[in-house]
Amino acid sequence: MKNFKHAVQAYVEVGDNLYVTQAYKKTDDKKGISKKIGDEYKNDNVVVLSKYKLDGNAYVYENSMYLINAGHGQTLEYLGDGYFLIECGYYLDKATGNEWSTQIGRIKYQNDTICYNWDIKRFTYLSHMGIRRKGDQIKRVSAALSSDGKKLLVWKRTTKDKQDCIIYSMDKVNALWNSTNNNEVSCKSEAFAKMQNEDGGYALCKDFDNIPSSVQGIDISDGEKGVYSIYISSGDEEVGKKLRLYRFNSNKNLKSSCYIDYSSIWSKDSDRKVEVEGIRINGDNLQFVLKDSKSKKHMMVYIEKKDLK
Repeated sequence: MKNFKHAVQAYVEVGDNLYVTQAYKKTDDKKGISKKIGDEYKNDNVVVLSKYKLDGNAYVYENSMYLINAGHGQTLEYLGDGYFLIECGYYLDKATGNEWSTQIGRIKYQNDTICYNWDIKRFTYLSHMGIRRKGDQIKRVSAALSSDGKKLLVWKRTTKDKQDCIIYSMDKVNALWNSTNNNEVSCKSEAFAKMQNEDGGYALCKDFDNIPSSVQGIDISDGEKGVYSIYISSGDEEVGKKLRLYRFNSNKNLKSSCYIDYSSIWSKDSDRKVEVEGIRINGDNLQFVLKDSKSKKHMMVYIEKKDLK
């Protein structure tokens, strides 16, 4: 994977096209995209959503759209008809300088356009998703779509470091978004509460406290007898967190985990530091991206799903 100046946060293949997100902090030098976003947004957080086209054995860049103050960009799923599931909203973690997403939304890809956060059809006040803890606010969220497109997994971490995973019917989520002309759909609203509670519309995994502190990507299986596998990628060796993959089930049990040995990929430099980004179920495989902090090179890696039984 070439020509990525920033870490690939999420990606999804749609036919012969590859869509990729990269995040630029407010403090980042944005020379590479300044002509596209203009001076008006140069001091904002920017998530760049780019489209690549398969040409032979390589993906070739075609165009991008720019999401202003949309956080970290770790969620990207294709919903059909040109629409994508993303994370958006903005939260600055003052302790670390990291900029996270606090909302989940839906956009239609439009090349060479600038989309501000308030232009996105989205859920807000996600602290009210699943369970509400008094006085607690959202610190970061990510989401994933099951392979069959039927279930939406939302992972949230609060400012008090409580973590929950909530599983919704994607059809019901889309129906709620479609039912309103407003871009903001509050999770405090009666309409959301009705959607969440009718017909067992969600499954809650409360206080999922054994999830690692460094979440780089999540995905969810299609489920079997109401139990789902939740996959998480974790780690950034620049900040001393070893690369690791986890599989939990939706009953909160840690089923399996493994460390990632990248020496067979980049073996020449023993002091190399690597970050893992994204994790996706791809048939019988899991795929994820490794980023070399020195050269900014990215490598897409596959392992067999059965390795995390």
